[in-house]
Amino acid sequence: MYFFDNLKDVKNVSNTQEAEREIKSDELLHDGIGLMTEFKVRKEKSLLISASELFFEAIKYKRTNPSPYVWLAYIFYLLDKRENAVKYIKLATMFKATGEMLEELKKKLNLSVVKQAPSTVQPGIHKPGGFIKQLKLLKSSF
Repeated sequence: MYFFDNLKDVKNVSNTQEAEREIKSDELLHDGIGLMTEFKVRKEKSLLISASELFFEAIKYKRTNPSPYVWLAYIFYLLDKRENAVKYIKLATMFKATGEMLEELKKKLNLSVVKQAPSTVQPGIHKPGGFIKQLKLLKSSF
């Protein structure tokens, strides 16, 4: 019986850690959205970089949260990087993203139907150094 009690404790710790990661991801997402709101007023591209860093960080904490992918697609759209915007729309779709912003981006990019990225394919940002590569791409867009 002692063994099974320990398994319950391990599961509880795991659930707590997952909840903490989700909360951290949501906080980073919220902060990134705040910077995007500020960008709409001030039009400083440095705000896009800071927001994108927060969105990438949010993905690190919870890779299945579709919202940061949608925001990254929007940033790439603003930077006229269509290929990357489409990539992040596909990733968002893979994680069951829905909403007005996603649909608006699809329209702006003339994407009537977006095929989901196959779930067996790991997005490039999940590979070691992938976040850094994507941030360099964003920064080089300025």
